[in-house]
Amino acid sequence: MYPSLTDVPAAADLVSVFRKHDDLPSVAEEAIAAGARTLWLQLGLWHDPVAERTISAGLDVVMTAV
Repeated sequence: MYPSLTDVPAAADLVSVFRKHDDLPSVAEEAIAAGARTLWLQLGLWHDPVAERTISAGLDVVMTAV
């Protein structure tokens, strides 16, 4: 286990997020900094500003509202 995404030795293909809504912006920034390719917000998580930011940084984003 690594303390943060930036500590993982290789870029992640997918970052699957199981965090509360207020944590999503910081998780997105960490995923971008770590060179991830996709940010997947688990069922029920939806955050338009996070999606816009990560897409503009070149990541794919998956969000599903319930």
